[in-house]
Amino acid sequence: MTGAHRAMLFTFRVLETQRVLQASGPIDADAAKKLETALTTYAPVHEVWLNSPSGNSRVGVEMGEIPRKYKVLTHVRSGDGCASACSTAFFGGVMREVEPGAIYSVHMFTTEFDTTEVLDQDACNTVQWGGAHGAADRMAYVQKMGIGPNWLQLWSDPAPRCMTFMSQGEMREAFLNNLR
Repeated sequence: MTGAHRAMLFTFRVLETQRVLQASGPIDADAAKKLETALTTYAPVHEVWLNSPSGNSRVGVEMGEIPRKYKVLTHVRSGDGCASACSTAFFGGVMREVEPGAIYSVHMFTTEFDTTEVLDQDACNTVQWGGAHGAADRMAYVQKMGIGPNWLQLWSDPAPRCMTFMSQGEMREAFLNNLR
């Protein structure tokens, strides 16, 4: 899951009869556009293999819509990982698999402040309002993609800046692993 790159890289491969697009690195602002371009350039693509440690949460959701649109499977291979923004991009597969030996981890999004000033009550309320809207949007997306509600609980449980590493059993219960 390590990535020395600051942007997601897309690599097309043909393995026997499978046409695979590998997506590796952090999910950057252009990752959704690059994913769609790669899927149309190399069409038909059967699977997207994800290997990403993090990235832009909003773009992760945008990415998830794209494999669904093209009826592509999403896959995290043994030895690879999918965390943070990648965990929601993964939802887009019409069928999904996280292999044993792969890492799949989730956490609630965080809000970064670009200030050293103390926030007043109105600013704190605005941040809370934005977080509530973000959580509601995430819940709607999770339901749309056919993911179980227990995923939301695992997503929201950890303390800020902490991750939940999901087991194979938890992934099956949340309907993440629906290929087998």
